This record gives sequence, C-alpha cells and structure tokens, in this order.
Amino acid sequence: MKTRRLRTISGSIFFLSLFICVNSVLPQNRYSTTQTIPGVYGGFAMNSIQMASAQQKTTDSKYRMSITGLTLSSASSVIGWNLNIFRAFSFDESVYNEKNIHLVSWAEAGINLPLYRRWGNSGFFSRFVLMLSANVSLFNELYLRNDSELVAYQTSDDSRYFKEEYPRYIDFGLEFRRKWFNFKIGYLKQTKDYQAENALFSAVPQNLTGSYFEAGFTLGGWNKKVRRINPTAPGLGKIDFRLAYEDPSKNNALDSGETGAILVKLKNKGKGSASDIAVDVFPSEGDDKEISIKRTTRLYTDLYAGEINTVRIPITASKNIENGFVKFKVVVRGTNFKTMTRDIRVNLHKQITPADIIASAEFADTNDDGILSEGEKGWLVFRLENYGEWVARNVHITSELVSGRRPGFKFENEIKIPALVPNAVKNIRLPITYKSPLKPGEVRIKCTIFSENITPIKREIVFIAAHPQPVLLSIAAMLQEPSGDELLGGGESGNILLQVKNESMTRAENVSIDVNFASEYFSTIHFKEHVRAGTILPGTTKEVAIPVRAEENAEDGRVDLKLQISADNIISFSEVYTVLVKELDNVDDPIVARIEKKEAIAVVIGISKYFNSSVAEVKYAQHDAAIMREYLKSSLGFKAKNIYPKEINSLMYTKGFLSTLFKHRLPKLVRPGETEVFIYYSGHGAPSTEAQKAFLVPSDCDPEFVNASNAYALDEFYADLFNLQAKHLTVVLDACFSGYDGSGRSLLTNQSSLALKVKDPFLASSNSVLFSSCRMDEVANWYPDKKHGLFTYFFLKGLRGRADFDGDRLVTVAELTQFLTDESSGLNAKSLKLFNRSQHPQIRSLNPDRILADYKRVVTTK
Repeated sequence: MKTRRLRTISGSIFFLSLFICVNSVLPQNRYSTTQTIPGVYGGFAMNSIQMASAQQKTTDSKYRMSITGLTLSSASSVIGWNLNIFRAFSFDESVYNEKNIHLVSWAEAGINLPLYRRWGNSGFFSRFVLMLSANVSLFNELYLRNDSELVAYQTSDDSRYFKEEYPRYIDFGLEFRRKWFNFKIGYLKQTKDYQAENALFSAVPQNLTGSYFEAGFTLGGWNKKVRRINPTAPGLGKIDFRLAYEDPSKNNALDSGETGAILVKLKNKGKGSASDIAVDVFPSEGDDKEISIKRTTRLYTDLYAGEINTVRIPITASKNIENGFVKFKVVVRGTNFKTMTRDIRVNLHKQITPADIIASAEFADTNDDGILSEGEKGWLVFRLENYGEWVARNVHITSELVSGRRPGFKFENEIKIPALVPNAVKNIRLPITYKSPLKPGEVRIKCTIFSENITPIKREIVFIAAHPQPVLLSIAAMLQEPSGDELLGGGESGNILLQVKNESMTRAENVSIDVNFASEYFSTIHFKEHVRAGTILPGTTKEVAIPVRAEENAEDGRVDLKLQISADNIISFSEVYTVLVKELDNVDDPIVARIEKKEAIAVVIGISKYFNSSVAEVKYAQHDAAIMREYLKSSLGFKAKNIYPKEINSLMYTKGFLSTLFKHRLPKLVRPGETEVFIYYSGHGAPSTEAQKAFLVPSDCDPEFVNASNAYALDEFYADLFNLQAKHLTVVLDACFSGYDGSGRSLLTNQSSLALKVKDPFLASSNSVLFSSCRMDEVANWYPDKKHGLFTYFFLKGLRGRADFDGDRLVTVAELTQFLTDESSGLNAKSLKLFNRSQHPQIRSLNPDRILADYKRVVTTK
C-alpha cells in the first residue's frame, strides 16, 4: 500500500439544482394582497470555496453535486422569513476508479429585509424587490459511502457507510426578485474548520467558507402582483361602515368636560377576510381646539366575511368649549379592500356647571375704625374665591344703598368680572365718595354677587358715617345663683347680671344683647337668647339680667357664652362670659337607706399595687373598693361584719389568698339558695401568654407572664361563684383584659392583645347579674378628675339614684343598664369625649326587674 498525501486545492464548482418552493408574495401597494403561490424553482450556481482532498497522486479529480430541497418563505413590506431544507449528492471519481458518494443534508432559517418594492413606474425594474437576507444553518450532516476496493479506504471493521456532523455556518446575501426571475450574491462563513476523524472523510471538502452566486426562476408566477383589487372579487374583503356618536348625557351633544365616543360599525360584505384594518379620525371642520381624540385606531384581527365589529374612538371636550360643532372625517383602510371615507358631525354644548364661590363684602376706611369720618377715604371691599372645579362666568357685583336716602354718597353700583377660574382669588376695592358736610348715622349697603352658573350671594355692608360724638359702651358681668359661690349646680337656676354703661356724651338707642355659645355646644345649659336694654343715657349704667339654668344631670365643666351687644348708633361688639358648672351629686357620699340584709355576704377587692414594681399601679382601685364598702353598708343594707376580707391591703391579694377565699372560705359562709352574694373586683386583668384566656391578676403575678399557676382564670372565677348556689349573685368587675392599663398604656411588651375566649354562664341563670367595665378588646379607663375608675364612677352614680328613671325610688337592673349604656350620656359617650376611645360596659342578666337599691326609706337629718 502506498503512502497517502493530503493536499489543499482551490476550485470552482458548477452544479444544476432543483427546488420545490412555496412562497408568499410581497405586497406592492395599498391595494395589494398576500397570496401563497406554489411553484417549481430551478437554477444554477457558481461557488468559489476552499476544498481539501486526499489523493494518491497529483492528478485531477472530478467533483459533481446535485441538490434538491424545500423552501418555505413569507414576506411583508417590512420584514420576511424563510426556512430551507436541502439534500445534496456529490460524486468524487479518481483516476483509480475510486467512487465516493457524499450525501449531505442540512436546514437553514433566516430573515430578509426588503429595500425597495418599486423602481419607477414602467420597464423591467418596475416590479422588483431588492432584499438583504441572512440565514443560519440548523443542522448539517454528512453521509459517506465508500465504493473503492482499496484497503486504505476501509476501516478495521470493513464498514462502507459512515455518518458525521459538519460544522454549521452563517449565510449573508443580497437578493434580487422580479416576478419569475431572481438571483443572489452571497457569502457563506463556516463556524469552524471540519477535522475528519476517519480516513474515508478526508476526501470531502473540509471548509465551506467562501462567496457564491445563485440565479433561478419560478414556474407559476413568482411575486405575482394584484395591483388594484375589485372589492367584489371572490376571496377579497369588502368593508362597509356606519358612524354614530355615543352621547353619555343623552342630549345629542358633547358637553364641556365630557367624554363621548365615535362608534365605527364595520361590516365585511366581501367573500374573503379583510386584513390590517385601520381607522383614521381627524377633525375637518368646526372648532376642534378644545377637543382631544385618538387619531388612529387599529383592528389587530382580521374581519372575516360577513363579520361585524365596532370600533369605539373616545373624544373628550375641555371645560372651556363654546357652543358650536366639529366635523370629523373617518377613513377606514387596509391591505385588501378599498379605502372608504365618511364624515360625522358632533355638536358642542357649553355646559353651565355650577361654580363654588366664597364671597365677602366689607367696609374699609383709612384708620380701620369702621367709621367714615369727614375728610376720610372709604372703600367697599369685595373678596371672591373660586374653590370649585369650574369657571365662574360673567360674575356681576351690584351694590345698593338701603338705609334711607343719602344723596351725598356715591360708589360704583355694578362691576363685571368675565371669568373667575378655579382656585383664583379676586380682590376688589370700590371707592366711596361723598359731599361735605357728611350727614352722620348708620349706612347700610346691600350687595349681590351673581353669575350665570352660581347661586346669588347676598351680603350687607354696614358702617357709621361721622357722628358728632361716637357712642361707647362697656359691660361688666357676674353670675347670680342660690348658693352664692358663682358656680351653677345641677338643676339650679340663676342670672347673668350685665351692667351696660354708656361712656360717651351721646345716648345709645335700642341697645340689645344676643346670647350664643362661644365654643362647643353644652347641652346641659339653657339661657335666654335675646334681651333688650333699650335706651341708655350718656354716663349712666343699665343692669340687664340674662336667665340661665343647668340641667339636673349637669357635670363639672365650663360654658363660654358669647354676648353680642348692638345698638342703632354703635358698631356692634361682643364679649365672652364663662359660666362654671358643678355637679351636685357626689358619688363618694352614699345615701343612707333604712334597709337591712343580715345574711348577705359581700367580697370587695381593690388591687392597686403589685410585688413587681415594674407593673403599672391601678391608681384608684383601693379608693373604689373603699367607697364600694360604704355603699354596701349605707345604701344596700349589708352588715360590716359580712363584708370580706376584713383587712384592706393590696399586697395581700395573692393568687393563694384569692383561691382560698373563693374556693374554700366563701362556700362555708354561703347557704345555698338562701344567701345573697355581692362580689366587687377592681384591678388588672390580662390575657394569658400561653392560651387565649382572660385572667384576674393577683398582687404577686406579673401581667407579662400570666398563666394558670400564678393568676386566677376568669372562667375558673365564674365557675367558683356559680358553685356557691347563692340566692342572688351580683358581680361587678372594673378590669379590662386587653393587655392595657386604665391610661391606655400596654402592660404587655412582648405580645399584642389576644382574641379571648371566656365561658359566660350569666345568661344561663335567672338569679345572677354581671356588670363588667368593657369589652374584652377595650380599655377600662380611669377618671382622674373624680379619683375613680370610670366604670365604677358611673356604676355608683347610677346606683345612687341617677338610674331611677321612673322616679319610684328603686334602681333595677334594667334601669342601671340603661344608664350605663345610653348612647348620648352613658359610659361610652363619656369615654369618647375624655379619651377618644371606646368603652362599652357589658351587662349579663336574665332578670332585668331585679331591684339593686331601695331608697323608699331614706334616713334624713334635721
């Protein structure tokens, strides 16, 4: 066997190829359409490539190639794509009759960009397309069969057929197409050189890089043109449309500030689809300066034969339009139907929308004393502010003298403002002129501000013309009431005594005093709203009494009253007088009643301080407990010996003490079905840190670490009380379980309040009643002014007699419930007023008629 050599030579290859193609025609003008035309493409190509071959001797070899394939392509006026699948046969014959058949398969995909669609109007170049194209190979495989008898061309396993993947390539070219003819000049770049791993493949080309030229033709009409399409031709679209105006206000016009719409109802009356539909709208006549509209709207889907679609084109008018019209031209166009144009007219309506105007009218003079003296300048001063969204149009201000005939005064009677735009302020000063000498007295001028879109505004300007001697009044006030302490108690009546003095040398005519609240309305105070003082002579003082009365349930507070003093010949002025109100009821002073409950048992607990100094003090718990003990003894008939515990010390109320008291000691004191039991607790409550339960917090427990071992669970507390089987059971709890103290501060630093679950047995028993200070998620507030918990204060106040609504000297569960929960004067209303947070007392009872306090026999002292 002779040694083989590997040489590289350059050569030109000619080949004849046959293609089966499916092409999409490029659209040539606005009346063209895209058609798919199958055809047979045949042509020749001349390539200049680098070829490597293995030969035994330096002799010429013959290399031939035949190519078949399938081309799929589509193009528009902007960009196109193509997909090519090819197969090529090559034959390489040497002088030794060695015959190798190379079968190459590959696919390529690419894009093409049309540069021109038309070149002139006639001639050979009038209908050609010039495109830039780029293709990338998807796969490139080589199949080789060896028909040579030389042993050197065979492998050890004597195989004659092999397959190997060639490197891929990138193809760039410039292509010319005209109807049935096309040619292409291109350049092909292989991504890397192919290195044969088998001797059989060394005889095939290894590098395909190089330029090439291709030419061909199409049978069946390449790029066949449809220059103008008859809309009625079969398979083409025929668009007809109608126009309408969508009017939101139903007045057949586009109002100022309104958004309407032009409706374009499209219908395809052709036999084919209508594509690339665009609707162009633009004003053609009328006033369109204040109109905004979308000029072009596209329908991104085809409109099939017989299909109807409506295009909605919004149009918006500004707030400044005038009455008139605007005509719009509507053009419907596309790629395969005839362009159509129609007009639509839309009326414009200047809407009279109400403007919001604030207007003031005042008198101004040089020294700002409100008196127009001889030789002084004066003005009518108007201030107009448009705080709305609409322009106030054609604003008029008219002024008319109404306080008698004063021919010496002159001022401009009417002024006009064309427009007052939103957020604008207009200040106007009109000079007042007069003849000398000036007639003294009061001057009244009636002013009216109006326009076409505002409600007329009426104002009155009052000033004093120069008087020989101005009238000057002064007042002094004091409260006259039964107790003599100048405090108006609940239910008391008195008088505000006014001393009105005329400090001038001219008498004051028709002096009167108007009384109104100067601050927030105070419903528990009543007074006479208008009193007359008549004429006050110079240098004299007149005393005027204004009756005033406080309601019986009036609480401590103050009421500011505005006293407006006016007369015919003075400038009206005002003074503020404060009435101090005191509450006559003192809840710390219980009513002594002739009633005894010898066998009744009471437990009163007030925990103010805790072993852990970091726990907030319950400020008024011990005071509340002490007053509750006095009510039990004086008003409710409990014996002092039957009120437990005997000792009163916050630190003694530990978990062990409370458990012993309620679980062991109290059951021994109560005879089931015969003994009445009253329980009062004031102190901290808290949610559990381990479970969704509420607990009473003993003095040795930290609210941040509440559990069943160191606190008294509310469920357990209720169960222990019901196990007593008392004749009557009353439970009063002034504690909250939300995790906050009475000032609103959180007791829990490591957790938020919980949604607590508490078993409530009070609605299951007719002989029991529960008064609780608030809901589970609310705060039981303190009342610092009264040194009580707010709930305990209201409970004692109602128990003392304020809850006796029917006046029968008995306080029932229903009456006390009504007093505590009244929406206007109850506990929650007071909490919102004092602390701006809710506190709703909770009452549980099946016996609303049960009597809590009996004051029919009250101990009186002479």
